[in-house]
Amino acid sequence: MACPYIGGYMRPSIKTNANAGVSVIDTKDWPADYTDALLQDELIAIEHEDGTVTEYTVQSDYNSDSNGEILSLSISPALSHNVIADEPIRVPNRRKMSAAMRTAVSAESSVIAHFMEYQFSGGSVLINTSTHNIPMMNPDLGIPRVNGASQTGTSLVTDGWIKKARVFRHGDKFTLDGVEYTCDVGSTEVSVEDCENLWTEFNKTKADVVITNSSVYKKQGTYSIKMVVDTSVKKRKLIGYKDLASAQDISKYESVKFWVRSDVATNAGDFKLVFSTKKVCKNPIEYIPFPALEANTWAEVDAEFYDNEVLTGIKSVGVIVFGNLSAQTSIWIDDIRVYTEWVKTNASGQATIKVTPSLSPSPANDALLLRTWVGWGGHLNFEQIDESSDLKANRMTAIFSGVDQSILQILLTQHYLGRYAKIYRAHFSGGAMISEPLLMYWGYMNGGFRVSEKRGEDVEDDTRTVEIQADLQDKISTLNTPRGIQTNPSSLQAYFPDDGGFDGVAELVEKIVPWGKMEKAGGGGLCVLATACLKFKGLPDNCKELEVLRRFRDEYLAKTPEGQQLINGYYRIVNRLVREIEECRTDLYEKIYKDIKEAVQYIEAREYDKAVKKYYDIINPLKEEFL
Repeated sequence: MACPYIGGYMRPSIKTNANAGVSVIDTKDWPADYTDALLQDELIAIEHEDGTVTEYTVQSDYNSDSNGEILSLSISPALSHNVIADEPIRVPNRRKMSAAMRTAVSAESSVIAHFMEYQFSGGSVLINTSTHNIPMMNPDLGIPRVNGASQTGTSLVTDGWIKKARVFRHGDKFTLDGVEYTCDVGSTEVSVEDCENLWTEFNKTKADVVITNSSVYKKQGTYSIKMVVDTSVKKRKLIGYKDLASAQDISKYESVKFWVRSDVATNAGDFKLVFSTKKVCKNPIEYIPFPALEANTWAEVDAEFYDNEVLTGIKSVGVIVFGNLSAQTSIWIDDIRVYTEWVKTNASGQATIKVTPSLSPSPANDALLLRTWVGWGGHLNFEQIDESSDLKANRMTAIFSGVDQSILQILLTQHYLGRYAKIYRAHFSGGAMISEPLLMYWGYMNGGFRVSEKRGEDVEDDTRTVEIQADLQDKISTLNTPRGIQTNPSSLQAYFPDDGGFDGVAELVEKIVPWGKMEKAGGGGLCVLATACLKFKGLPDNCKELEVLRRFRDEYLAKTPEGQQLINGYYRIVNRLVREIEECRTDLYEKIYKDIKEAVQYIEAREYDKAVKKYYDIINPLKEEFL
């Protein structure tokens, strides 16, 4: 008997020998730190010592640890035969069907439709095999429902979302019990600095910057702040700042607005507004670039913070020069305020949504919140999937026929490689979806779209449609793909112990040539940068500093949502920072080394907040110089 595979495999294995009659086994070789690697009541297939294969039911929910292991996995029934170590386990990709959907399918009372959600930067599009407009919620956000009966007014209490995430934006629409509502966050703006009182010049001993209040050019109130900047001012210099009357927590606001003006045309990024948790704008933690400015024209800047969660105690704001000024420049700044347009969920996946119009009728408890996706199309089929040594089973082609040509205006203008694609199966009764759709496949685009035109004689009513093929790669295969191999034998053989591809090739001295994520080399964030820095200093990979930093990352940061966000945020940029430093600024390693030693001292003293702050002190200046 085989497991119901769709689109690919995980490839875990038995860790230790297990005998017939045992109902608890140890496993390994899962993707590291894989959440919900197995869910209760899922089936796994195990090949026994005698070559027979049997399906077993998982008895609880399991996650893998940082070593890719799941210990004490309970199964039912007990093993029917002996199993030896390193035998593979076959696991189906995640898919679940609701009771309501099973009932509808059994009774053959529904219309079946398949559709693919193709996600690209800034949005997503749905390729559908049905002519229905599909009311559904993006499964990435959870299965949001009404939390509590008899709700009225303009506040809707919900649960079932993913935890601690942005889920709705101001103006988003959704359907509840057949009634369409609009999310009305209100976009309330909160003032951070009104620019009514004079700012301070950073270096008063020089005459290269002059700051005054201006009542001639202003956008709000009585004054704005005017700064006259000489061409002698060097890049990355703070020219003026304002210490706030008290520390402000603006971490719940995702965006900032302010007005700027210049007497000459400037380039984007010549100036930046900065926020700091220290007085005098020392070591800013957030940078908002000015756009390109036309001479003598006010412009309102509206930008999202890079990481608003760290903006918990802002004590000062200021302006830094980041460009080479070709002429003396006067700039004005006015009315700095923050705001949010998002509804965010709490740690339990709950959220209160302000809506218009008022709730009517009162929605039923546990009613689903649904968005409407417009779909086109007619027929879906899958390429046959064959097992082979080159992981072909992890790749597939989905073919959608009868797709309206208008969808191509979206598809063919987007970059595709590495974007998410998800294929669902939905069931309808009376034109409405029955419960949530079944996720059949979740993977990455790896081959782009191929489009074939279908002309009028091929379809009814002379409709212009096309056939779209999409090449997809399973998520699990990408998790198992080696990344971060460096150009030396030890790095290569960490993944492939028997590979002698670098034998006879001299080690590259004091030079890192990475690609991918460098996961094996030392994880992410500061550990990658620290590895490069300490290697530059001649210290080994197992030196005290690296060991302390890695434990701090794995045993402290990785176990909190805030720490995970910190790791993930800097993980995306640190490889580029290392490459830039290696190529042109290795002199920076001396200062970085001193900062690393200070961070290690904080960690050893259990002053973890100071260690996190030192992390930002190291990374933020590098980010602003090189990114």
